[in-house]
Amino acid sequence: MTNNAFYQLWEAKKYGARAALYGRMINNSEHQLTFIQHLRWLADGEMNNPAEAVRSYHSALEKLQIQPYRKLEDDLTATGRDSAYSGAGGGSKSGVAIAPPRSGEPDFASMSAGEKVQWNLSRWRRVFG
Repeated sequence: MTNNAFYQLWEAKKYGARAALYGRMINNSEHQLTFIQHLRWLADGEMNNPAEAVRSYHSALEKLQIQPYRKLEDDLTATGRDSAYSGAGGGSKSGVAIAPPRSGEPDFASMSAGEKVQWNLSRWRRVFG
C-alpha cells in the first residue's frame, strides 16, 4: 500500500498533476503525519522515487518506535493498485516503472511545469474548442 501511494503520486507529478487526494491511504497508514510528510517530500522533489520514500518512511516509523504493518520488502512491492497516468498502467516490483511516451505525446519527464501547463491547456482547447 505505501509503495502504491508514493508511486501514484510520483507518476501523477511526472505527468503534470498539481494535486492528489489520499484520504484512505493516509487514514490507514501507521502514522498519518509521517505518511503525509513523505508524500510532500516526494511531491516537492526532495525524494527522487517511490522506493526511496518507502525506505525513508519505514526508517521514520522505526525512529518513532512504530511497528510497520508490512515488512519493508513487502512494502516496496506494488500490490496491483495501479495508476494510469501514463496509459501503461502497472507498477513494477522496484516501485519505479517508466513508460515510454505514447506516439505523439511529449516526454513529460523532461518538461518544465510551465511547459506541462501549456501542453495541457492546448489539449483542452483542442478537445473543448
